[in-house]
Amino acid sequence: PTEDEQNFYAQIMNLLNPRLGDQQPDFADTTAPIDVSGEQPGGEITVDTHWVLQGDVTLKQQLELKQNVDFTIDLNGYVLYVQDDQWFALLDNYTNSSLTILDSNPTKAHYGVMDTNNKWTYYEVKPDDYATEVLGGIITGKGNTGNWGGAICMGTNVTLNMHGGTIANFTAAQGGAIRNSGT
Repeated sequence: PTEDEQNFYAQIMNLLNPRLGDQQPDFADTTAPIDVSGEQPGGEITVDTHWVLQGDVTLKQQLELKQNVDFTIDLNGYVLYVQDDQWFALLDNYTNSSLTILDSNPTKAHYGVMDTNNKWTYYEVKPDDYATEVLGGIITGKGNTGNWGGAICMGTNVTLNMHGGTIANFTAAQGGAIRNSGT
């Protein structure tokens, strides 16, 4: 995003979350970003990591953030599909880890259509008049069929910072998209 867009996003985030103070989403993260697209294995994240989506991504296994890990994902206007009955991210109790979700391309249009299995599929070109428009990056999947948080399950002493993007089409008994015991 341009500098003006970054300043605009920062002002909006400061209005929405006064605890951020003068902070703003860090579009130039000091952790060297990794360009990501296509299928990704997922699994344990044991070091600070910064993903920037360069195309739609299918996550084959949930991300599990380990002790003292900061994980940043820039959806960059793309769709991240989570396969099967899994979380996108699991932040376990007392790990002192953080997950930051941002979207540096919030105006990119996607058009969602629900199929006969209640699964949303997103297209860049509107396929019919019944498609629903969603702007920016999307994290989507079926969700965890257990009790806790369809997309993100957060224990205590962990942090979620969301500066853009959409979490859609996840279900769970408690916390359809996010189960939050953290901050």
